[in-house]
Amino acid sequence: MKLLKQFVLLTIFGLSASVNAQTIIVQKADGTNPRTFTSIDAAVADADPDDYVYLERGTYDITSAWTGYDGTLNQLNHLVVEKPLHFVGNGYYYPAEATAINGTFSLRKSASGSTITGIKFNNNVNLDSISNVVITRCSINENNTYLYLCGTGTGNIITECMIFRLHGRPSITATAGSNANTWSSYANTVISKNIFKNNDSMGYHRNLFIYNNAFVSSGNTLILSCDNITVKNNTLTANGPSCINNNLTNSIIQNNISVYALTQNATNTYQDNIVETTGNTFVSFNSSGTGDYHLKTTSLGVGAGSDGTDIGIYGTFSPFKENRRTAYPRVTAFNIGSETNPNGELRVNATVEAQDY
Repeated sequence: MKLLKQFVLLTIFGLSASVNAQTIIVQKADGTNPRTFTSIDAAVADADPDDYVYLERGTYDITSAWTGYDGTLNQLNHLVVEKPLHFVGNGYYYPAEATAINGTFSLRKSASGSTITGIKFNNNVNLDSISNVVITRCSINENNTYLYLCGTGTGNIITECMIFRLHGRPSITATAGSNANTWSSYANTVISKNIFKNNDSMGYHRNLFIYNNAFVSSGNTLILSCDNITVKNNTLTANGPSCINNNLTNSIIQNNISVYALTQNATNTYQDNIVETTGNTFVSFNSSGTGDYHLKTTSLGVGAGSDGTDIGIYGTFSPFKENRRTAYPRVTAFNIGSETNPNGELRVNATVEAQDY
């Protein structure tokens, strides 16, 4: 009910402000103090901590430049958010309806507690020493685009996203080439029900819980150079036994499906993993991330997850959402009044499509 109230309030305000321009609405959680913007940089600058930032469909270009921790950098098209905000886009999966952001997007330290849903990021996304952040149903999936976990943090959730690579590094000042032997350490952080599309999908992490993801690349290595992580109930389609490589240490690897028997490291615990070809596992496999990753009824992974549900993204008691929309209600039609009443209010009737959480 709360989500529906928020969404209707912002839609009415947005229409009264502009029916043509691409609009960002910033408001309080209860729908009060709404303001409209066309620039994501301006919207973030004006927003108060814990405001909601609603971005309608369309593409938003970051124009900010970040000068770094000490003011010596000049990173163009890089927006650094340093307060807790809640970003809500229109989704990423249907191109005509998608909300997309161009430019590097970072949440840093004091942005802990932020949430992001329904946005297609066309460049890198950084979480820098951040905690209690939730990212749901987003795409960070363009070629050579990274989602970086930088430094340390705790209590984050990344779920039901399309991700090209999720790597660790020490800070957002580090360049992409400096990943080797530089690690993040994120305690109690859950990476679940995501579709990972690229070889070396994950690397240089400590202390993550990696549950019910679909790693769909056919490259040789999918998870590399991690320590003290838990890898459960995932589907791993790499073309070789080293899809979880020998540099993974002190970890639990349990109830996964892989195309080949996993190469084992003596420091890890392996239990109840399954070997099965993609043809026997999935209804329809595609390494581009657009396959049907439900398990075939004959797959060995049916009901074989550590929680008794299916292995993969359609396991757990809250499976991957088929249409990949956000949990926020979606307005599908408007009937807008032709004139305002004496109080200056415009009557709007909206048809709203409820969404699953």
